[in-house]
Amino acid sequence: MVDVPSTNWFGISTDIEVYLPKNMSYDLELETVNGLIELDGINGSFASLENVNGDIFIEDVNFSNISAETVNGIIQASLTSNEAKLKTVNGKIDLEVGNASGRYKITTVNGGVIVKLHFFNGVGYHVKASTSMGNVDIDRPDFLFEKKDRKQQEAWTEDFEVMETKVHVVAETVNGDIEVRTAREYKEKEIYERLEPYIGAWFRKNFCHFTPPQKYAIVEIVNRRNILICVPTGSGKTFAFLEIFLEVKLTDEYFHKILFFFKFYMLDSLCNCYRMGSFCL
Repeated sequence: MVDVPSTNWFGISTDIEVYLPKNMSYDLELETVNGLIELDGINGSFASLENVNGDIFIEDVNFSNISAETVNGIIQASLTSNEAKLKTVNGKIDLEVGNASGRYKITTVNGGVIVKLHFFNGVGYHVKASTSMGNVDIDRPDFLFEKKDRKQQEAWTEDFEVMETKVHVVAETVNGDIEVRTAREYKEKEIYERLEPYIGAWFRKNFCHFTPPQKYAIVEIVNRRNILICVPTGSGKTFAFLEIFLEVKLTDEYFHKILFFFKFYMLDSLCNCYRMGSFCL
């Protein structure tokens, strides 16, 4: 167990960064006010994350039981869990579900919910979604619907009961929309159809084929959808998110905003790499 004391002394607050050895299992209890909680590539049996006036980001983690709750913040997660509860007030929740059996409860009050499911052989899904002041859209071609209207939908994949791996998802919000869709790998033909012709021709000439993360990401980004992908350096992430900027006709005002975004993103990434004793350009 790692015990990290509070860093709020005499009204002065600081950040805490903890680097843990890989290939080990952890129990985590993290709590902050007016800050950010991030988990990246950690596995364990139990995790409790609590935040007030801040966001929670969970990337590529696997916990038997995980609970994440924030007030006035968003939750963005890519995780696998036997039992997961994500809750926020005044914020959205974006969840990408893993390929192991588990139950996911997603609740927000003033915010939308996006749930991304994968096409995995032998995995069955049961999804129940409801909203009071919004719309529900479950978009999977292989779903069988028990209930389907604008505010409430319940559906499951064919042969769900006999599947070895079962994933249950319950999503609820009051003031917001709920969207359940597939995080899938697009075919190269589908990607080229969405690209500007000159960009597609340039890519085909220089790279020939799209990498797996590009097959997942490019179409989603072009459609202005959020997507979270965790893959090693050199796998094609940069082109996947830069492509959309190549297609946008930039006005002077918009151009300056994007320049600021790129400067911030790159400097932040380099600082993280420097702290970890590595270099990643």
